[in-house]
Amino acid sequence: MSPTVLRDKGYRFVIYTHDHEPAHVHVMKAENEAVVDIRPDVSLRNNYGFKSREIKDILQITEDNVEYLRDEWDRIHADE
Repeated sequence: MSPTVLRDKGYRFVIYTHDHEPAHVHVMKAENEAVVDIRPDVSLRNNYGFKSREIKDILQITEDNVEYLRDEWDRIHADE
């Protein structure tokens, strides 16, 4: 299962159930995907097709919502 936990500027932020640490989100738009760590700090782990200005937007959106995203990660993985 892959719940979308946030949508912003056309980006879809997904946290997969049964995913591995460190806490992170998958960010998708069209055919592109990025993986962004949200703990301990926000940082780009992988980029598959986004342009640098899009990555800048993704990282800013992640920073702006990092507490919410961390809470969602914890909620989704609470039973593990």
